[in-house]
Amino acid sequence: MSSSGRVVVGMASAAGVSYGVRALEALRDASAEIHLVMTGASQEALGADLERVRSLSDHVYAEENQAAPISRNTNLIRGYFSMIPPPINVMMPIIKLNGIPTI
Repeated sequence: MSSSGRVVVGMASAAGVSYGVRALEALRDASAEIHLVMTGASQEALGADLERVRSLSDHVYAEENQAAPISRNTNLIRGYFSMIPPPINVMMPIIKLNGIPTI
C-alpha cells in the first residue's frame, strides 16, 4: 500500500469525466494506490484519452466485474467514503432530463 492509502474512483457518466480525470491526477500526485471503475458512457466520453486516463490508476476494473477485489474484500479499502460531485451547472441538464425535482 502506498503512503497515501488506497482509493476507489468511480466515473459514472460523461458529464463529470473532466472532474474524474482531475481527481485521478491529484491522487496520482499524492502517491495514492488507485482502483478505477468506469462506465461505458465515461469511457466513450474520454475517447482517445481513455488509455492515458487508465494509466493514471494502479488497477482498472470493468463496471460489471462483481468479482473485482474492491467488490468483495472489505480489508482492501479502509476509511471514509466520499463523492466529488460535478458543479450544479454540469448536473442541471441531467436533473431536468430525468425530471428530478429541485428546491
